[in-house]
Amino acid sequence: MLWIVGVSVGMFLGGILFLLLFPLVMRGKSRHQPLVQAFQALIPEVILGEQEEEDQPDPEFPPQGTIKVLSLNLAHGRRNGSHQVFQSTEKIKENLEAAAEVIRRECPTVVALQEADRPSLWSGNFDHGYYVAEKADLPYAIHGEHVHGMRLRYGTAILSREPLKDPLSIAFAPSPPTPSKGFVVSSFDWPEKPYPSIDVVSVHLDFALPAVRKQQIKRMVRTLLERDRPRIILGDFNCQWPVRKKTRNGAMRLTGERTLPFLAKSLNLKAYQPECLREYSTFPFGKSRIDWVFLSPELEFCNYQVLPDVLSDHLAVCAEICWNVQTAIAEKEESSHVETNGKATLAQLAEGDEVEELEVKELLEENVQS
Repeated sequence: MLWIVGVSVGMFLGGILFLLLFPLVMRGKSRHQPLVQAFQALIPEVILGEQEEEDQPDPEFPPQGTIKVLSLNLAHGRRNGSHQVFQSTEKIKENLEAAAEVIRRECPTVVALQEADRPSLWSGNFDHGYYVAEKADLPYAIHGEHVHGMRLRYGTAILSREPLKDPLSIAFAPSPPTPSKGFVVSSFDWPEKPYPSIDVVSVHLDFALPAVRKQQIKRMVRTLLERDRPRIILGDFNCQWPVRKKTRNGAMRLTGERTLPFLAKSLNLKAYQPECLREYSTFPFGKSRIDWVFLSPELEFCNYQVLPDVLSDHLAVCAEICWNVQTAIAEKEESSHVETNGKATLAQLAEGDEVEELEVKELLEENVQS
């Protein structure tokens, strides 16, 4: 698609300019202000519309028996402004606090983040995932690195109201010229008994090539099959569901990329109204639905919405989820349901993948002190 080509070229040129001008910016923005301003002018801002200030409603937790999940691409903390290298640390923190405020308002049990920076030279040198977790009063978090080098570190993260267990981070094999992508996975206990533990995944796929995305999906599938739990997969998939169109002879056929149906079939997953693309568009620049939530058959969507808040170049996806009790019982009877942790997946990984066994960051004490 044309917008993918445009974004690819823009990122390539932006990377070259970044490498050339970054030392000047770091030595003093005031000295080179005309040059910095000229560079900023070359980077188009994604204008998503101004938000009217409204009184924030009191947080509303999901109804009893359900949980709420939320997925958001943080865009390295730049919100919908110019490249993060031209934003001060204070501005980036302000942007992340806006995201945390929306998360507090929605009261999700679990949050999946993509393009979440660890301490990086271009975005304030602090951990964005943990910062959002603290500001959103979510006491548990994991943060995986899928890109590390040239003093840049970023990846995907999971923030949770419930304790996280068996965390694992996997960086997909390199796919030049685009940056590495990957996913983090962890489990948590459903807040109400007697339901089993759930695996939750935050994933970010390559934005340029369908063939690369499909290989990345295959690698993720191998890992998740070994864990053998009901699962919720959220993230920035950088692709849409294929749509049904009439052929010349009147027959209906699917047209478009098949990556998402492949994922759904491989893990027996379902998405919410997958062919409604415009209604649930999450990437306003391309008017595309590229951020998704997938569920195991034991789970059901009770509610699903794309939030209007401008927090990055992506819009956040929020879903309320409940148990499909009859399906859950049937699945349990048909499966031995052997619980495994992330370590069992290492033999299944493709050559070139990087594995990071994570520790769960507990932010509860820090929240109480603040």
